[in-house]
Amino acid sequence: MQDAFRGLSWLVPRSVLKLSSLLERRNLIGGPRFPVRKALAAEILAARGALREGDLATAEHHAGRVHILGSYYAISHWYSHRIHLSIEWRRRSLQGILIQLLRLIGTPFTRLAVPFFGVTGHPGTSERAMGTHWPIDNELQTLLDTQLRAEPPFGLRIPPR
Repeated sequence: MQDAFRGLSWLVPRSVLKLSSLLERRNLIGGPRFPVRKALAAEILAARGALREGDLATAEHHAGRVHILGSYYAISHWYSHRIHLSIEWRRRSLQGILIQLLRLIGTPFTRLAVPFFGVTGHPGTSERAMGTHWPIDNELQTLLDTQLRAEPPFGLRIPPR
């Protein structure tokens, strides 16, 4: 995933990714397996490219895929909301900007909730309520199924509605 964050402006995310990789090798945290990492990097680059070209719908689509694949991982989850914030900024949607700012601030704390909810299929967009369940594309579900997941604490998974 380091390929998705090149250049000096991405020093902090790359540093966090390196630290995460070290912690993963020591079995202190879980991380995405190679197919998911590869897909995350491709979606991040596609979202960034579409945003650069001004294609907000495509950028939102790819940022949503980053959110679905990366909701268990701090950097990819944070980055999906960062792209959504850029999209809302270009749309001049004050409500969307505020929602994405709150989600960016709250992203580190969602690590505590994700094991209870699992992957919800939520693309991270502003118009959808947090924690709601949405259908997941077969392609993404196949990738998610290859990924090891810890059981939620005390077996308290919140079922989809």
